[in-house]
Amino acid sequence: MSRFSQKTHACKQFFNWYYSDDIAVPGFTIRRYEFAVGTAIQKLILNDLPPEHAAIIAQTLYDYR
Repeated sequence: MSRFSQKTHACKQFFNWYYSDDIAVPGFTIRRYEFAVGTAIQKLILNDLPPEHAAIIAQTLYDYR
């Protein structure tokens, strides 16, 4: 969340939802998440993949590792 964000309440609501017991996954690691998302973004930029394919790559990497 940026200090310049105009929607801080919405951001807080999102993170409360994201880390809630209904959504959060036991064993979740930020490093694993950052690797999956970072790799997908890199492929999106370098290979000109559509966002849908980059999202699938991120999910696959997260599930696999």
